[in-house]
Amino acid sequence: MKKIIILTSCILLQFFIACKNENKDQLPSLKKVNTLGRFSIKTEGNKIIFAPKHKNIDAPLLYRDDYSNFNFNGFYEIETDNHKTGYFRFGWINFKDSTTVMSRVNWFYDDPLLIDDFEEVTINTLHKPLNQKGNIKICTIGDSQTWWSSSSLLRQEIKALDSNYYFSGSNTDIYGYPHEGEGGNSTQDVLQRINKIPEADFYTLLIGTNDWKKDISKAEKNILEITNTILSKYPSSRVIYLTPLPTTNSKRDEFNQKLAKIIENSITKNPKFLKLPIGEKMRKNKDGFQSYLSKDGLHPNKKGVEFMAKEIVFFINQYMG
Repeated sequence: MKKIIILTSCILLQFFIACKNENKDQLPSLKKVNTLGRFSIKTEGNKIIFAPKHKNIDAPLLYRDDYSNFNFNGFYEIETDNHKTGYFRFGWINFKDSTTVMSRVNWFYDDPLLIDDFEEVTINTLHKPLNQKGNIKICTIGDSQTWWSSSSLLRQEIKALDSNYYFSGSNTDIYGYPHEGEGGNSTQDVLQRINKIPEADFYTLLIGTNDWKKDISKAEKNILEITNTILSKYPSSRVIYLTPLPTTNSKRDEFNQKLAKIIENSITKNPKFLKLPIGEKMRKNKDGFQSYLSKDGLHPNKKGVEFMAKEIVFFINQYMG
């Protein structure tokens, strides 16, 4: 019996080492693009905390592919002086109490790099090749409800439900999936970056809630222009309009519901412009739509993102027959 236990332990240990080595084997394909410099940092789980001496680095280049600074699309390497390494993407950054903190950090290849107290390290920007497999290409277009916080899980959840899906976009989420979500975007903002949006078989369009203080007819016009521009450029594609998610702000929610009804009238005129009533489906939840939202009453929580992913996959699979 002891021999069996020892043998089993050895096999498991070899498997664990093999998995570690397999991950490490991917590292040579990573190309160093730029060295951002020396930083004094410590880490706490999914946070990287910069020493106060660095002052405010709360203004990264956001979604720009500029390798000279931190940005949400970047992939980074930490090198310690004692030859430890960590590889990460980050999903948020802020400056408070004289300290810059990166949060929603996703570590790659190994466990999180543990640095208990402030330590001088070198941080490099790397190029990480994209390796996706699948037959159905999706581009998720929207604002922070498509990308920020728990919404960064959206593409990962879709992929987990159906491995046949893969993604396109000019931005990259913390799990390495391309997308077209940018925090704070209005319909006009999406129009201004429309030429960056690459080809896909299906586009999900979740946009409009940030227009709630503006003219609703302008939001309608912009959504139709976004859709027509995409379908004109990529005529074999389909645009799926995701109706705005419910929100606990009553005035904003009223705007969202009105916008959904207005857009529905236009959808019937174009067979390539499809409607998925995500917002209405969330409202029908027996526990109330609030169970799908984070504490801010606006962004979906993990349960909400899982619900969205299931609805999107089911909708497309049904459409394709």
